[in-house]
Amino acid sequence: MTGAGVRGDTAAMVRARTSFLASGVYEPIAREVAEVIGDHVLPPPAELRDETPAGRPARVATGPLLADLGGGTGYYSAYVLNHVPEFEGVLLDASAPAAKVAVRAHPRLTVATADLWRAIPLPTANVDVALVVFAPRNPAEIARILKSDGICVVATPQPDHLAELRAVVPLLGIEPDKGTRLESQFAGFGRFETRFVTYQTALDPTAIAEVIGMGPSAYHLSPANIADRAAAAGRRLVTVSVAVDVFTRGA
Repeated sequence: MTGAGVRGDTAAMVRARTSFLASGVYEPIAREVAEVIGDHVLPPPAELRDETPAGRPARVATGPLLADLGGGTGYYSAYVLNHVPEFEGVLLDASAPAAKVAVRAHPRLTVATADLWRAIPLPTANVDVALVVFAPRNPAEIARILKSDGICVVATPQPDHLAELRAVVPLLGIEPDKGTRLESQFAGFGRFETRFVTYQTALDPTAIAEVIGMGPSAYHLSPANIADRAAAAGRRLVTVSVAVDVFTRGA
């Protein structure tokens, strides 16, 4: 659904993703992520501000740092930065086409390309919130870059996510043990809480084509093939089902 793999994304996949996310279908996911982060990370204390004699702030210290890992086009990190204005953000993704879109996503977001399977090119103990939405996870590196009181927010699709589409169009299946694998990956962390985002929404053939086109299935299908399959699916009510887990730095 998004990606940060070594292979990266094609420009066509990025266009499909940008258009689909701009439609707002996944906004409830972004809203929950932003609320989780806002609830768990306090804004900078007032004493970090320098005051002029007149009482007006002359300089504001740098706020908490959000690292969007495998952040693609920057949809989720931009949403967080818009709703939690105390934050600064950095986005890392393997896809150069996605990064070109992400650099315009938000003025407080710094963007770079990186192979996150190998290493996360950020300083040790420098990040307040690591965000991973539908992207590969490197828990050892996440643990390294997080501050001692930092958190990692992970959004993963649940087994019934887009089930109505996967029955009729080629989409990457969701492993039934995905939750167990996530728990195993983050065994060295503490799980603070899990929130679920579940709702139904109607997708027309254009949106269905974008869902297919922005995922790994697009590597194996031509644009014409994707359009034909989406047209055959027609307008369809689908389930969006995502878990948002919050992990703390220490177990």
